Amino acid sequence: MGDALSKEIKKASKKQKLDLSDRQIEEIPDKIGKCVKLVELDVSTNSLADLPPEVGLLTNLEILNIANNRMNGLFPDIGKLKKLEDLSAHHNRLFFAGITPEVGKCASLTRVDFSSNQLDTLPSEFFKLPLKVVDLSQNAFKTMSEEFGKVSSLQELYLQDNKIKFVPAELGQLVNLQVLNLANNEVPGLPNEIESVLQLRKLDVGFNQLRELPESICRLTNMTELIIRDNPALADLPFDLGAMRKLKVLSLRNTRVEELPDDIADLTALVELDVRDNVQLAEVTPAVGELVNLRKLDLYGCGLASIPMSLGQLSQLESLDLRNNQLTAIMLPQELSALTTLTKLHLGNNPLESVPVDVISTLTNLEELDLSNCRLERLLEEIGELTNLTKLSLASNRLETLPFEIGDLTLLQILDLRSNKLTSIPVEISKLAAITKLDLSYNSLTELPPEMSALENLETLDLKNNSLITPPNPVIRKGTGAVMQYLAQQLAQRESGGAGPSGAAGGTALDAGDF
Repeated sequence: MGDALSKEIKKASKKQKLDLSDRQIEEIPDKIGKCVKLVELDVSTNSLADLPPEVGLLTNLEILNIANNRMNGLFPDIGKLKKLEDLSAHHNRLFFAGITPEVGKCASLTRVDFSSNQLDTLPSEFFKLPLKVVDLSQNAFKTMSEEFGKVSSLQELYLQDNKIKFVPAELGQLVNLQVLNLANNEVPGLPNEIESVLQLRKLDVGFNQLRELPESICRLTNMTELIIRDNPALADLPFDLGAMRKLKVLSLRNTRVEELPDDIADLTALVELDVRDNVQLAEVTPAVGELVNLRKLDLYGCGLASIPMSLGQLSQLESLDLRNNQLTAIMLPQELSALTTLTKLHLGNNPLESVPVDVISTLTNLEELDLSNCRLERLLEEIGELTNLTKLSLASNRLETLPFEIGDLTLLQILDLRSNKLTSIPVEISKLAAITKLDLSYNSLTELPPEMSALENLETLDLKNNSLITPPNPVIRKGTGAVMQYLAQQLAQRESGGAGPSGAAGGTALDAGDF
């Protein structure tokens, strides 16, 4: 490989771009120094421990990718690359030697990716660069350095997945910052000075130890995405949250928030609201109904016994998750029937004893419907009107039969009926031409209709824990293909007037050993 690599590098002496990525290279030949016209060099995803000093001769280099190697540090002559703008060195071992101060001489450097290197410190020279995008995620930093305040050019800063316990007041000096990701750290709070970061559009402080958010955060009126999920000690939201009128995404998942403020109605640009796993919420303010652009609403696991009628005003809503609450059919307001843009509705894990037909039957754009782990004893015929369904979950209910109209769901791909009390399957199920997965396990079935053999796209058929005679267990144990073949032959025999599986008069009995 060495000779071939040297020849390739020699040919590249007049090129501006050289891609040597993913070659299992352990060493770059010194001849690389002759490729002085190179603007972009990619040696990522190899087995390199270092780069030769001759790389420092590539003074026209603007983009250098050394990611996914075994680098113990940046090569000493990196400071000679005065035109370097983009340096990607993620997934190496840079913590061994650390980041050399020489990097501070790369006067054009604007983008740096040092993620996944176990770094815990940076040289002061680093903070003198005209940086715009810095990714330091998945390292070992315990604080966000105060020196970041010097990098006024910074637009995006990624510090997620570290061990950060402190965010300095100097954060407020980053007047051009648009994206800040501090997710999955140990941050207990944010400085009031964050109010000065007026260009901030995306802030992710999820998976931390926040107890409160500064009221001043509401002055960041350019914010479009605020993620504060999984801060289990956070009980209160800022008083003037409604001032952040450009918010499109708000995630409050798994906090201790007890109520949503009424001024949430002012967040009319909101597209996604995630309040999942706030068990103490108990109720949802009717003001949510004012979020006219909302497309996704997640209220999973909020201890809700009712939901406001105003949700029926969410005319753009596409996904509604109400699983794992205390909702009964009578507490689902009929106004929900107006949500005709819904494509996903999740009602599983609620004490529903019946399907609210007046609500469900009008939602004809539904593609996914989850009614699992409820108390349903009957599935009404109106289910057949949901002809756009591709996924239907009815697992863990008390169903004994299915309506014939289930055969009208011709786009259905996944049907989950496990853990019910089904004793038979209607022949109409054979009309589900698109179905790929059918789970009938843990029921009381004794036979399957031979017409099911028409389900040509079926890949997975789960029949365990039934009392099936037809097909017999030896066939079932051989898998879906054998079952479908058995049913096809059974159907053929019946149509020709031949014997059934018991070997009745007129034909030959089907032998399970043939499948």
